[in-house]
Formats: sequence, structure tokens, C-alpha cells
Amino acid sequence: MTYLIGSIIGLILGLTGAGGSVFAVPLLVFVLDLPVQEAIAISLGAVAISAFLGFLLKLKSNDVVWLPGIVFAVVGSAFAPVGNLANRYVPPEAILISFSLLVIVVAFR
Repeated sequence: MTYLIGSIIGLILGLTGAGGSVFAVPLLVFVLDLPVQEAIAISLGAVAISAFLGFLLKLKSNDVVWLPGIVFAVVGSAFAPVGNLANRYVPPEAILISFSLLVIVVAFR
């Protein structure tokens, strides 16, 4: 089952270039019965590796828009520890409810 979930997440990341965590976290929590914090960490790792591989492919074809990418990377990296700290103190149920609301907003957008 783990390989199937990994394949689904990988296909989504490859097709869309993003959105893997939107599917990864619920699948890891509800199908593999992982704790929310562990599912988030696994999702972040998978998305980071996939993004890096996508970056390498786009770098070869010179399709990288550097300024927004650098700004996004710097700001995201600066706030990641804050999110990680908050993750330790927010109840898992609140995280899942917030994540579910985010998924609904993304779906309608």
C-alpha cells in the first residue's frame, strides 16, 4: 500500500508540479494510519525531493525564473521553523481540519 500511495503522490507531483502534500497528508494519515506530524514530515520530504528534481530538469532547458524562485525559497525557508514549532503545539485534529479547509479552497480555485 505504501508503494501505491507513493506512486500516486509522485504522479500528481509530476503532472502538476505541485499539490503533492494535498494528497500525501490525508493518504498517509487515513490509509497508512500515520500520526499527523509524521505524515507532514514525510510529505515535506517527498515534495522537496520532487521539486529539486523538477528544478534540475527545468535548469537544463533554461526554463527557471530565478527571482521569484529565490524569493519563495528564502521566505519559505525562513518561516519553515516557525511552522514546525507551531506543529508541535497545535492538536492534530486542528491541523487536519485546517488542512481540509485548505484543500476545499484549493479545489474551488
